[in-house]
Amino acid sequence: RQFLSGAQGDVESVCAVWRQNVRLLLGKYADEQRVDTFDQLARAAQAIGVTIARSGLFPEDGTENAQLAEAAAHECLTNLVRHAGGTRLEIISEKTASGWRVRYLNDGAVPSGPIVEGSGLSALRTQTEAAGGKMNIEYAPRFELTLALPEERQEIP
Repeated sequence: RQFLSGAQGDVESVCAVWRQNVRLLLGKYADEQRVDTFDQLARAAQAIGVTIARSGLFPEDGTENAQLAEAAAHECLTNLVRHAGGTRLEIISEKTASGWRVRYLNDGAVPSGPIVEGSGLSALRTQTEAAGGKMNIEYAPRFELTLALPEERQEIP
């Protein structure tokens, strides 16, 4: 973000972090040792001046719900930097009677009106609903994206 705004940043380190994210999203790590994708996302965020704070219980790694929670984190991070100008993404997850509830909040600028879903949020909604879950977006009093996910159904290869 700092590099894009012209304030500071090294082109090579910014590009290296984004390349790492692209490889992760394209599944290049499938044949390598399993990595903590949240940890990688947090490191990439830190490189651009954003902190990701996680609290609570999260779906088990390798499950469809874990994949959805990670996809939502990536989308929320992207939108935080691109649209809200914030520096902190908070992810709160809890086990519920019917599955999982994962909330994403940030310290960015408060949206002036309802969030218009672009391709990233629309794709996340489609994936969430295909998995039997629900996605809700609030814009007031501050941005909050919530995933309500059912019990884990399957592991992701």
